[in-house]
Amino acid sequence: MEMLQKIFLLIFLVGCVKAGETSTQKSDIIEPIVKAVPGIAEKGAPFELRPGESKQLPQGYFLSFIKVKADSRCPKDAICVWAGQAVVILGWQKEKNTLNNFEIIFSKTEAEKSFMIEKTKVEISKLLPEPPPKDVKPNNYIATFTLL
Repeated sequence: MEMLQKIFLLIFLVGCVKAGETSTQKSDIIEPIVKAVPGIAEKGAPFELRPGESKQLPQGYFLSFIKVKADSRCPKDAICVWAGQAVVILGWQKEKNTLNNFEIIFSKTEAEKSFMIEKTKVEISKLLPEPPPKDVKPNNYIATFTLL
C-alpha cells in the first residue's frame, strides 16, 4: 500500500511541474519587431498603424500596434446576437527603452476606447476591416488612433 501512495504522489508532482511549464511557453511571450512610421503624432490628428508599426508621440514616447489577439466582431453577411469585440495588443516605450505591452478591448458599443501613455490620452477610434471577413489575415488590420 505504501508503494502505491508513493506512485500517486510521484504522478501528482510530475503533473504539477508540467502544469507550471505551460504558463511560460514561448508562444505566450510577445517579441514584436516594430517599424516606426515617419512623423510625430499631433493632438486631434488621426493616424493609422498596422500590426508591427509604431508612431512617435510627443515627449519622445512611441505607440506600437503589436497585433489583434482575438476578433469576435460580427462578420459581414452574418446575423449576430452580439456585436462582438476585438482584443488589440498595443505597446508603448520611451525612446529605446523596453516595450510595455497592454491590451485594449475594441467594441463599437463600448463608450471608452481611450487609454493613457504617461500624460498623453490616446483613443483607438477605428479598427479595419470593419466588419471583419471570416478569414481576415493578421497583417490586414489597420487601427486608427487620435491623441486627445
